[in-house]
Amino acid sequence: MKIIFCSLVFYISLFEILTAQNIVTFRVDMKAPLKSGLFSPDRSDKLVLRGSFNNWQGESIVLKDEDNDSIYTISFEFKEFSENEIEYKFVLIQNEGIVIWEWEPNPGNQPYGNRS
Repeated sequence: MKIIFCSLVFYISLFEILTAQNIVTFRVDMKAPLKSGLFSPDRSDKLVLRGSFNNWQGESIVLKDEDNDSIYTISFEFKEFSENEIEYKFVLIQNEGIVIWEWEPNPGNQPYGNRS
């Protein structure tokens, strides 16, 4: 019984390693929006990531500033994503419900200037 269990655990771990994709880290410097008051975590504003991988919607991918350097980051693994290149933007969601999208952070990527 123990031998079968150990073999099963090894097989599952090997399967996860072979099917895993890359872990991607997104970073954005929020010094200017923090200084201007456009973004304030103290009033429960959030910085989220939206893109081709989540249908450009949702608030579940929240960036955090873990070391208080005004650089907000998130890392996650893309599984079962068929596109070779993703497009994305950082989105501010203010406590009052106001949603502020980045405006053409990559002007060369028309028509919307999305990051890629």
